[in-house]
Order: sequence, then C-alpha cells, then structure tokens
Amino acid sequence: MAACCIFDEDEVCIPTSSGGFKYGLVVESSEYISSDDEESEPPEDIVKRGQVKVAWHPSGDETVMDEDKVQFI
Repeated sequence: MAACCIFDEDEVCIPTSSGGFKYGLVVESSEYISSDDEESEPPEDIVKRGQVKVAWHPSGDETVMDEDKVQFI
C-alpha cells in the first residue's frame, strides 16, 4: 500500500455538480493511525488508511472520504 500523500492542514477540493469546486481543509489524515483513536470516535468519523477527514469551507462540516476523491491544491 502506498504511503498517504495528503496530510493534516493541507487544502483540498472536490468538483461539484454545478461545475465548480468545494474547498476544504484536512483536519485528520491516515498518516498516524492508532487503534486507540478508533475506540473514542463514532464509526462514521474514523479515518482509515487511504482516507482523510475534511472540514469544508465555509460551513465547517466534517466528512471522512477517500484520499483519491479529493484534489490536492
């Protein structure tokens, strides 16, 4: 498996259905995964290998998604 290429505090974006982009900030990456972290968070908020947690601008909503779904800015 390849090492993660997106890290905490990286700026990322995803294309929207309207042809624009949605921008966000990586708040957690899979770089330092620990089994202790998995016990303290709800299942939908757990970042696994190959995933990142992104806080979207301007709402601040957080989403866990695959690294290959976001574009590094």
